[in-house]
Amino acid sequence: MQYKVPPHDLERVGFTVGPERTWGGDLPRIHTFTVVLHLDNGDRLTVPEVTMLAPQSAADAALSAAQSRVGSGEEDPNLFTTPECIRKQAETARKAVAAAKRPSPEIREFSADLTRVAQQL
Repeated sequence: MQYKVPPHDLERVGFTVGPERTWGGDLPRIHTFTVVLHLDNGDRLTVPEVTMLAPQSAADAALSAAQSRVGSGEEDPNLFTTPECIRKQAETARKAVAAAKRPSPEIREFSADLTRVAQQL
């Protein structure tokens, strides 16, 4: 992506990270990336690596589905999310946060919330 900022001017640049399309029932995805800015004079500025969760709507849906499992019967056929799946996803999120150099606030919160839900099962 090329974006020019006028000399001596301040500017904000935004971009989106995540899949182009999502479908109902998709799990959130963990993305780890760096941003490198290439200046006209050939210099490069590297923004430190960050780990985030996207899309947020999938994270919210996954957490809601997990919370609906709490207090229900282990074999409730009306729920698509199994306790084992919730525990596995909570462990995956915990490991991602622990391994990340700079986890985003959203992934830390999702991991903590999902871990609490998994402990209630």
